[in-house]
Amino acid sequence: MPAETPLARAFLVAGLVFFVGAVLYLGAPVIVPVVEALVVWFVLNAMANGLRRMPLFGQVPWWAAILLSAVVVLVLGGLVVLATVTTVASLGPRAAALQQALDPTVSRLSAAYGIDAMALINGLLDGLGLETMVRAVVTGMIALVSHFGIVGIYVGFLLVDQAFFGRKLEALVPDPDARARARAVLARVGEGIQTYLWVMTRVSVMTAGLSYLVLLAFGVEHAFFLAATIFILNYIPTIGSIIGTVLPAFFALVQFQAVGPTLGVLAGVGLVQFVIGNIVLPRLAGSSLNLSLFVTILSLFLFGALWGVTGMFVAMPLTAMLVIVFQNFEATRPLAILLSRTGEVEAGRAGPADQSS
Repeated sequence: MPAETPLARAFLVAGLVFFVGAVLYLGAPVIVPVVEALVVWFVLNAMANGLRRMPLFGQVPWWAAILLSAVVVLVLGGLVVLATVTTVASLGPRAAALQQALDPTVSRLSAAYGIDAMALINGLLDGLGLETMVRAVVTGMIALVSHFGIVGIYVGFLLVDQAFFGRKLEALVPDPDARARARAVLARVGEGIQTYLWVMTRVSVMTAGLSYLVLLAFGVEHAFFLAATIFILNYIPTIGSIIGTVLPAFFALVQFQAVGPTLGVLAGVGLVQFVIGNIVLPRLAGSSLNLSLFVTILSLFLFGALWGVTGMFVAMPLTAMLVIVFQNFEATRPLAILLSRTGEVEAGRAGPADQSS
């Protein structure tokens, strides 16, 4: 049999990449809920482990800690949904008032620059009508409940099967040495994802809390909804921070219909995002998020194109997981080096959980 040439290997790799991408894209209706369930499962386990490390909950059984974590997540999610409905219901009339206030300014700009800016801006603002927004929210809530019902079922089965993962691994990998290595790789993947979620949760709480104080200082309405939105968006690298800065400024413009408070909110929230993102996050993360900045942005757009908003949320942990897996095998270690930020991807180095506070 003739030796495989580099060109043939390149074609095989390209074909494999294309095949995997097609499966991920076409199978999104099935794959995305599973990925979301895995993320929720990791979050619940991380919260349960954190609770059991506290003196007050140290003797609580694992199932009780999981149940308490699930209740906390559901209550917070319900509050966010309620705040969203309330905010959207009140934003429609304010958007109409903003349109009337901006009409003279838009007319002057149109006359000065000779462009039909009036039609464009009016069309954008008309889209903020109360009826349209309420209909979109109701439809979205129905889809959300249906979607997360499926995710909840998956999470429940994952929690039930969790006690048997060790036995399944023993059956799948009979060789003790190979099984020990597989356990080490799986443990490092789990520690890496839990570390990422824990670090980003702390950073998101700080960002949302300080932004909430800024919004209260300027008297912006629906501050809780905006802070909750900032908290969620903070899990999306770079783009989430930008949207989380612009969105409160837009709400301030709708409410005050003045440039001064709008710029103040934009500057205040932007300063919070800049300080936490460039000073606090690197100190908390340390070297646990060992991903190239270019790879971070590339994975964000790649998974976003494959799975939409869900892909943007899971891009970082999935890419970090790939680096951890790749670095444990000689054939794929060069890929791990290329994806990493520092190039330090030795299989024996400490896991992410050992390097973060």
